[in-house]
Amino acid sequence: MNQSLLPLAEIENYVEKALPRWNIPGASLLIWKDGETLLERGFGVRELGQPDPMEARTIFNIASSTKAFTAACLGLLVDEGRLSWDDPVVKYLPEFRVYDPWVTRAVTLRDLLNHRLGLQRYNRVGLRNDPFDLDEFLQHFPYMEPAAPFRTRFCYGNEQYILASKVLEVVSGKSYEAFLQERLLTPLGMTSTYPTLAGLRASGEGNISHGHANLEGGFVPAGVRLLDPVQALPLIDIGRNAAGCIWSNLPDLARWLEFLLGGGTFRGQTLIRPEVMQEMSTPQVAIAPRDEDLTMIFDAVGLQVNILTYAFGWYVMEFHGRKLVVHGGNFLNGNNVVGYLPQENLGFVLFVNTYHVIAHVLLSFHLLDAWFGRTVDYSGRGLEAARMWQAGASQAISGLLAGRKPDTQPTFPLERYAGVYTSPLLGEVRIACQGEELGFSYGTGHFYDGRLEHWQEDTFVVNYRNQYTDPEFISFETGTGGRASALVWLDGSFQPIGRMDAKGGTDE
Repeated sequence: MNQSLLPLAEIENYVEKALPRWNIPGASLLIWKDGETLLERGFGVRELGQPDPMEARTIFNIASSTKAFTAACLGLLVDEGRLSWDDPVVKYLPEFRVYDPWVTRAVTLRDLLNHRLGLQRYNRVGLRNDPFDLDEFLQHFPYMEPAAPFRTRFCYGNEQYILASKVLEVVSGKSYEAFLQERLLTPLGMTSTYPTLAGLRASGEGNISHGHANLEGGFVPAGVRLLDPVQALPLIDIGRNAAGCIWSNLPDLARWLEFLLGGGTFRGQTLIRPEVMQEMSTPQVAIAPRDEDLTMIFDAVGLQVNILTYAFGWYVMEFHGRKLVVHGGNFLNGNNVVGYLPQENLGFVLFVNTYHVIAHVLLSFHLLDAWFGRTVDYSGRGLEAARMWQAGASQAISGLLAGRKPDTQPTFPLERYAGVYTSPLLGEVRIACQGEELGFSYGTGHFYDGRLEHWQEDTFVVNYRNQYTDPEFISFETGTGGRASALVWLDGSFQPIGRMDAKGGTDE
């Protein structure tokens, strides 16, 4: 299809109509083709209730779209012969350990960057402290349990990219953010891109998009609260976390797409040789439907995707017979999709400043369909699916509430549950007696700070003060010492997160 035939006005109109249907205050969209920016604009506002418009130059958190930058940084070192994708991690981090000694010796950089380690997701371990401490986080790796045997399944997890960034720092002798700035952002002229929120704040830049989320969902999980009204959130800092810390805007990401579609060359300067770039977008691990939430969205809107794989910070998939290289970012600061069709020399970026939403994915499908001359109302189909998912969740919550045992009391007075509870994997949870209730604190950040509400017997609901962290449960083990001896941390579906033993003594 000739680029002049891309229906830009129709695409803009479709995005504009979708935003209020999904309760999204603002969005921004970039379409890049053959060395030219065809469309670069903002929609709506940067923050609900404020007049500042979303603009092309508005800066937003690209979240997990950071992963492709992290992989490219390591690709620079591969290109220079300073490391190999297939080098074992222990070659550079002799202290590195995981759940199995053989796996510890065998894990390579390729395994980390393609999510082949088999680990369960442990985002809470990385999010609990503010600021994020890379070296402290890595101490928990030996205790992370596998969800699948090594190299047998795609198991997406931020942990693996965080570990890869440590290898980058050891080999380069520079911090992650310094290397990223010096070797990628500066050569690409990405002057409005910041490796961390702290760096963005220090710059004095004020044109920043805020995230939004529904804060009144009760037990209904955030993942299905897709159609409820939203409220603005403060900017959330995850520190120097190479799985999702970068902030950028459309003009800068146009340069990123130009570099990617240029095969590692940007305006006459080759930063990474084409053969290294090509390997980074070559499928490395096949993704089964059960292993990726995207497939649920594909099915819900009737999009047939015959091949879905992962490669060095990118999903690589078949889309209408073409190779699509794409990645999403999903975090409380906002959601985004960055992608390109190498055979068409076409790239795009779509950002929405709402977290509990899938509209960014659906609008991307619409954009790509438009390029191939197709018209499907993915947003409308997605709205129908979202209503169904939310209704199903509400029904499940009704069952949860109906199964609650009435008229039960805790075994002990509240002060006998207070204390510090620990595990090698999760670290410390503090339970404090605060008058007529128990306080709950995990780490030094705000993600897991809350209060306990009695549920039944020795089980309590954890109501987090920020409201965007879903309610969870704590079930205490009472033992024989006249006080709680351990706790089992449970998610909102009563699935165990981990068991933690009491350290002893009350938390005065």
